[in-house]
Amino acid sequence: MDTVVNLTKSPQFWLISALTAVLLVFIMVAAGSMFYFAIPAIGLAALGVAISIRYPKLLVLFIFVSAAALFENPEGMTLQGGMHYALSVLAFTLGVIPLAITNKLPARTPVDYSILLLIGFVVYGVALGFVVGDETTRTIAEIAYFAPLLPFFLYRYFFADLQFQKLFGIALLFMGIAVLAINLYNYQALLAEAVLDWQYQLARVPRNEVMLLLGCSFFIAAIGVTRQFYLKVIMIGMLGIFLVGLVLTHSRGYYLALLTSAFAMFLIADRRTKWHLILTGLVMIGSAVFIAMIFFADLFSVVYNAMIDRINLAQFGQLDRSLQERVIETQTVWEKIVANPIAGYGLGTTYLRYSIIQGIHHASSYIHNGYLAVWFKFGFFGFAAFMFLLYALLKQCRAIYHNSTQKPVKAFALSGFGTVAGMMVVNITSPQFLAFTNMLVFVIIAVFASHYYDQLRKSGGTPDEDGQELSS
Repeated sequence: MDTVVNLTKSPQFWLISALTAVLLVFIMVAAGSMFYFAIPAIGLAALGVAISIRYPKLLVLFIFVSAAALFENPEGMTLQGGMHYALSVLAFTLGVIPLAITNKLPARTPVDYSILLLIGFVVYGVALGFVVGDETTRTIAEIAYFAPLLPFFLYRYFFADLQFQKLFGIALLFMGIAVLAINLYNYQALLAEAVLDWQYQLARVPRNEVMLLLGCSFFIAAIGVTRQFYLKVIMIGMLGIFLVGLVLTHSRGYYLALLTSAFAMFLIADRRTKWHLILTGLVMIGSAVFIAMIFFADLFSVVYNAMIDRINLAQFGQLDRSLQERVIETQTVWEKIVANPIAGYGLGTTYLRYSIIQGIHHASSYIHNGYLAVWFKFGFFGFAAFMFLLYALLKQCRAIYHNSTQKPVKAFALSGFGTVAGMMVVNITSPQFLAFTNMLVFVIIAVFASHYYDQLRKSGGTPDEDGQELSS
């Protein structure tokens, strides 16, 4: 990271820094009430940079961990959230841009190139949103979804360091546990306030489901890959905990996403891993149901009945009102896309959405179908760039799984493949690219997939999906 320190003496560095400062002030002023958080947020971020300039790895890790401040999905801008966004912008300015200027940017794989494309299209979407959009504040709010993209190449740069990898993995584990703790606390609070039966049944915590999906997928993969009994027992225990967290969300889309993830992992796994997954899965399901019914009968009954009620709402031919509204929404958005398929409408641009419950139309920029949302906001070529990222992630994770000899790496590659497959399914009803935590998960998998795919290529050729090597 000496490159960054040396560039602080160059005129290009100060020019970029000045432009970034102007951009930050413009964003904060345009955001209205968010402006009050500008000085403390940027000040804390700058202090972090000053303290960590001698230990850049710690700064990059801090940027990653600080994303957890947004896991509660706070309304509006908070001090913690503002600090994370400011840190991400500073990381891009002080780290990524200097690396690009000196031709040291670690962009060598299809996933790397797709991230570059996405950053470019986000800039395009912002510019278009300011021109076409109805409210500047909507455009500003939607920029925040893509903040995890900014430090990507710094994560990628330091991921070559084994110590950084371990710390990154530990931080990710604790972030997953933090999501579990938040959701369990909120669920307990809902049950404590419930009085009537229907209040118990409607209790759910639909937040950060994608982190729980990633955790479940990883521990499923780890169970299949590991051969040591005590490690398998630990992985089964962790999977059980994350499964409980996912069940309590009562999110039909993510139930389907987990099933899709498990099926996708099973599909590409080797024969021995498949048998381990089948046997362990049968034992675990039977044991979990037995323990829940015997020792937690009352709570099991509440959670089970609530989950069945949520699933029954989506029975064929019997759409609940939320799903009916989404069908109408999809038709409306598709008509807008057909009218302007190439350019799109930009971030923050609204359309008239019909509410069945209220019986009125109202302006909204949120689109439940993630594929149509990307096309609507970024146009056809932006849509193609996002689809290319999904393809590249699946391709590289599969190649790593079939070629790597390290079991932790194989487990994360397999879980990365499954998680992306699951997110592609739930993206039909919940936009995965237009949510901060979901974008963060894409970045986490992308950092891993890019680094290890790059390592495989350097070790002697470009590995294909089936574990054989193609000539360089």
